[in-house]
Amino acid sequence: MLPFVRPVALVISDMEVPSYPFVLKIGAVFSIIKALVCSALVMPEAIKTQIYTNRYYLQNIFLLPGVFCRLVAYQIPGAVYSGRNNIKTYFYSPAVIDYPPNHIIMITPQQLVQQYALQPHPEGGWYKETYRSRESIPQVGLPDRFHGERVFSTAIYFLLPQGNFSAFHKIKSDECWHFYAGDALLIYVIQQDGSLDIIELGNEINKRQSFQCIVPANCWFASRPAIGSSFCFTGCTVAPGFNFADFELADATSLSNLYPQHEKIIRELCR
Repeated sequence: MLPFVRPVALVISDMEVPSYPFVLKIGAVFSIIKALVCSALVMPEAIKTQIYTNRYYLQNIFLLPGVFCRLVAYQIPGAVYSGRNNIKTYFYSPAVIDYPPNHIIMITPQQLVQQYALQPHPEGGWYKETYRSRESIPQVGLPDRFHGERVFSTAIYFLLPQGNFSAFHKIKSDECWHFYAGDALLIYVIQQDGSLDIIELGNEINKRQSFQCIVPANCWFASRPAIGSSFCFTGCTVAPGFNFADFELADATSLSNLYPQHEKIIRELCR
């Protein structure tokens, strides 16, 4: 085990980050090797290489390209990690805020299901309705595709663990997706003209991921965690509000006949 002396503070992306003493645990040697390799690269931003065990969350920090500082323990708010001995590299922004090791919470999909009382969704994944407007739009004020009144808006939590997917379906309202926690989610949208859009929902903006995206009404769409993602915790806001009468799950054969150019992904993401 290798002890480290506590410095006064570290500066990452122009922000002071107090550090805390701790004892290096098993597996940190791999983090050091990766950090030294990264330090040889010319990077314009501070780099973090992290490794965590079941108890500690350890990171190698670079303040300048090629300069190895030391190992510290803290967490990025909103970042969620699962498993053991995983290693990832991130680019910092000035929004990074740290916490002492005893404040670290490693969230799992099981915890999210229990904490928010999520239920299985017919399309796949887990959900919980969190908002339903108390006011409604009468049918006369809605497009002809709706039958009956609809509330102004609804919102849900939606969770997709790796290995699960949201099957192709469509609804009669626009749907706004919001990224909350976890890793990247791929959303496949077949537009009205037959083109396929693949939207990556997530918080790594250097990879052109989006925190929000819109799925237009009456478009067939599906989603699944990206390769390497452990899970994705999102929210969906629908207006006019969601009603299961407006929900239609796709049949793989029928949808493939409509869009034969997308048959492969349709068959992968239909139930």
